Amino acid sequence: MPYLAKCPHSQRSAYYIRRSFYSCSHAYVEKTIWIRVTIRIVEVFFEQAHIKTHIRESRKRQWITDRQDYPKGVRYFLEKGILEYLEEAKWIGDSAHAFLA
Repeated sequence: MPYLAKCPHSQRSAYYIRRSFYSCSHAYVEKTIWIRVTIRIVEVFFEQAHIKTHIRESRKRQWITDRQDYPKGVRYFLEKGILEYLEEAKWIGDSAHAFLA
């Protein structure tokens, strides 16, 4: 049986629903959204418009995140790997590289 929950505005772009965290676009931070949970999916609504769907996670305390939910500037840092950060640290200086390595 589907479950519907009102999620009051939050400072985060992830919501804790049925034992796991699900992401929502950063554009909806500090806005009230509605979450519909079924056996297989989690749907997010804002002002009666469907804005997001996630596959429901059956394991407890999981983070289900869509990287597209983050602002573009944040995605830039999420998509880089440790090797790229180490290369940038070398460019800054030996101390920066040693600190990260």
